[in-house]
Amino acid sequence: MSQPGPDAAVPSGFGDATVMVIAAVAGLAVGAATSGLQTILPAEAGPLANSGAPWTLAAMIIVIAIRRTGWRAGALGTLAMLGEVAGYYATSALRGFAVGTFYVIFWTVAALVAGAASGVAAAWLRDGGPSARVAGIVLPAGILAGEGFYLWHGVGVAELEPYGIISLATGAAGGIIAIALAGRTITQRLAGIAGIPVVAVALYSAYMVLS
Repeated sequence: MSQPGPDAAVPSGFGDATVMVIAAVAGLAVGAATSGLQTILPAEAGPLANSGAPWTLAAMIIVIAIRRTGWRAGALGTLAMLGEVAGYYATSALRGFAVGTFYVIFWTVAALVAGAASGVAAAWLRDGGPSARVAGIVLPAGILAGEGFYLWHGVGVAELEPYGIISLATGAAGGIIAIALAGRTITQRLAGIAGIPVVAVALYSAYMVLS
């Protein structure tokens, strides 16, 4: 009996159009949930429902679960993250909160870039060789580290600093450990570790411009 290849959907038999819809709907659900969680979680844990790292990780999980590679993975990541943006702001508007046009546009543009990157990174993590898996780790590790540093150092809100420190430590230390395990050569490991601060600085800079 033939086995499904890496591009096979789960469940098998789902075509590209179907899994695209699944990714978008899953993203909508994540976005709606994070809007609701904002008023439930304590302020110290607020970034779990109102920051880019959870959305990125959620989009990656969606792509990993759907099982697509290449450009399809990038498209799925984009649709998942666009769904998150739409679900978040639509739910927030329905709950009576003001929705700023600038932020909708900003996060939509961010979703187009970060969504595609997160989808490809997810596919590399699941199906890639050592070099690809190392590259797939760099994105989430760098985002966690960069966002953590911003919440710790850039926001100036004392109650968010513990979360920021935890996020920074998780992205930096967790990323280094994961890369050390995934890489097979010193070059692969050093290149991956060097990529974490690059992503982190880029995200931190974007957040500082936004703020």
